[in-house]
Amino acid sequence: MKFTKTKVIILIFTVFLSAGFIGTSALGGTNSVTQSATGFIAPKVLTNVSLNDGLISEFWVNITSYQNISEYGEGGFVKFANNATHLYSLLVFPKDSDWVSVEFEPDPEACMTNLNDGWSFYTSESPDSVEAKDVKFIGIRKPEDDTQKNLAIESVFVDNLAYVELVRPFDTEDADGFDITYSNGSLNMLQFASKASHFGAHTDYYLLITDSIIGEVPLDPIVDIPVGANLGQIKFLLLGVTPAGVFVFIIFHAIRRVFTSPIQHGYERVVGNSYKPPTFMERWRETFTSED
Repeated sequence: MKFTKTKVIILIFTVFLSAGFIGTSALGGTNSVTQSATGFIAPKVLTNVSLNDGLISEFWVNITSYQNISEYGEGGFVKFANNATHLYSLLVFPKDSDWVSVEFEPDPEACMTNLNDGWSFYTSESPDSVEAKDVKFIGIRKPEDDTQKNLAIESVFVDNLAYVELVRPFDTEDADGFDITYSNGSLNMLQFASKASHFGAHTDYYLLITDSIIGEVPLDPIVDIPVGANLGQIKFLLLGVTPAGVFVFIIFHAIRRVFTSPIQHGYERVVGNSYKPPTFMERWRETFTSED
């Protein structure tokens, strides 16, 4: 196939247009391809949690919706429940973790950012203790404390594990607007992290709050996470790098062949008795071969 100047321009324009079209599709069509999520169901329990008895509430044994949290290390897992007004959680992690965290509605492309609501737990072994903080995440730095502190906990230590029982109101009435408000049927995404597992990808989980009591918990909901949400790098390539590359090529060509070494329009290639325009390779060699 031979390329005339017109065909080359059309080809470049097509690449540019395609990049914009595909990139726009990637931005606007994130729901077309999905992947299944895993997570927690927080059933309604008919008892209140006591945070002053030095014991973990017995009802946690009967809650089978839980996840082993690899970010927390060996033995780490989490469960959730509710009593229609408060969210309960049982978090288990090695007591030498230094710190572990939970982030709500996380950015799928970055951990602990965008002022997202979260909980952080700081551990100490001299003596064994856990400090809980209601926080908002601000990037790779230590999270900032919320103005309102709405977490109440009790920690129990067994062997090398810390068991943290937590109570948090559905609605904290946070004037700053950083705290998520829960309700029956609410569905939120969350991620976990720790000092040992902070950077890199983290598993996305869902949290479904239900008024079904233990033993009547519904089947796991079908929750789809748009795969398009993880296409940031591809979108950057399509919308930024490709058009920029075409633009740079056009500028380079203009500098090279218009200002410094303009093409001699008298150039002809005669085959037999008829004029034939130069082939693409002939134009390529002419463009990038010095005539000095």
